[in-house]
Amino acid sequence: MSSVKRNTYFIASSQAVNLVLALFLNIMAGRYLGDEGFGKYAFAAVLYYFVFLFDDFGIVTYVTRAIARNRQDAARYVTNSAVLKLLLILVSGGFLGLYLIVFSFPYDKTVLIILFGVYGILYSFNQLCSGVFRGFEQMHYEMYVVVLEKILITGAGIFVLATGRGLIAFGAVFACAGGVSLIVNLLLVRYKFRIQWSKLSFTFMGSMFKAAVIMGLFLLLAQAHARIDVLLLSAVKGDAVAGWYAAPYKVLLFLEVIPTVLFTSTFPRLSRSFLSDRGYVERIYTIGFKYLFLIALPVVVGAQFLAPGIMALFGSDFVHSVPVLRIVIIAAGFNFFNIFTGGLLIASDRQKDVLKIQAAGLVLNLVINALLIPRYAHIGSSIATLASYGSVLAVTLVVTKKQVCWLARKDFFIKGAAATACMTVFLMFARFSLVPQLVLAMAVYSAAIIAFKGIRLHEVLYIKQVRTGDPNEN
Repeated sequence: MSSVKRNTYFIASSQAVNLVLALFLNIMAGRYLGDEGFGKYAFAAVLYYFVFLFDDFGIVTYVTRAIARNRQDAARYVTNSAVLKLLLILVSGGFLGLYLIVFSFPYDKTVLIILFGVYGILYSFNQLCSGVFRGFEQMHYEMYVVVLEKILITGAGIFVLATGRGLIAFGAVFACAGGVSLIVNLLLVRYKFRIQWSKLSFTFMGSMFKAAVIMGLFLLLAQAHARIDVLLLSAVKGDAVAGWYAAPYKVLLFLEVIPTVLFTSTFPRLSRSFLSDRGYVERIYTIGFKYLFLIALPVVVGAQFLAPGIMALFGSDFVHSVPVLRIVIIAAGFNFFNIFTGGLLIASDRQKDVLKIQAAGLVLNLVINALLIPRYAHIGSSIATLASYGSVLAVTLVVTKKQVCWLARKDFFIKGAAATACMTVFLMFARFSLVPQLVLAMAVYSAAIIAFKGIRLHEVLYIKQVRTGDPNEN
């Protein structure tokens, strides 16, 4: 079994479990916490991710690429990056403390933010261990730990929600599960990969940070672009309105799993192949783009019909979220390609281009939010997300075509559109409850795309690395 196929399988499996459990947990959180409590939870979750980003600042992506290219120096990279992360914790912790001092939040919200901040730090070191697994192309270890953590969070999270223990206990579940994951990860790195503590070098550490900082800024801007709306809505319109936006936006974040799996599993190989085999890079890009399109289009169209049923799962407080889901699901479709194509540019040493694009997208997002939130609240934030994601995609595609590669073939656009049209006709006349309607719509689309020969089975799970061959064979 090829390493790309094997790693894609393991990452997809772990992320599928993660997706299902996280979606179930968030639905339960919406039902038990209501719109205001869910808004507080979403607010703390956004801050946790910013803590992680400040602790990481591109180090994990850099370490993954560096180990993929030079596995003999893995211990050196891991040791120095771990110490560098410890130093960055002082910065992120200081910013979080200052934020809590400046803004006077209710007690439960303050403690929840602190707990998620701790989880963000633990997650940062867990991701460093995952970077080791990815660099060695042994992603099954990452799968084991991710699934373990998500099972712990989902089981304990639902327990504390169902027993009425409140937001603080809910936040403590995440911090504890993150600690368990870190212990397991460290044991795997030490005993499975034989990585021991290496000599520290502040000069080397500085060169690592300098090399990683562009990737860190890219990730920071990309995630700020994706999550800052919740912070703005909470500040301007309150936690309940933030909850109306955050619930459907969780669906968008869940869908990020699909392109992230593709990016994570192919990134180490793309990083090496860009230096030696541009034909392979073009082949991977074409196949990846094709299947992302074949997934994204029916998801976007189907959600327009299924949005009321989906948001009803979160509870009656989220009826206001239906138009938000219909808008942000289109942005999710755009983001499929933003994640994958942005990863390709990073693997091709085009970090600065990606950074500029993300910075422009964030500025556009903030401007539109500032103009629309006061009048249109959560709907305004949805429009800002759609406009900024669409703009980022347009520019990213142009840069990719000019600087790296382009699609070898494009006939899948017509086949995907035709299959989606068949599914749309079914949804226009279907009168079922959510689950049967969803399952049948998927069946109609799958049958149509197979009939139109839009899918080739050897492409789904197996991307064969070749040094020669026809790059148009997709």
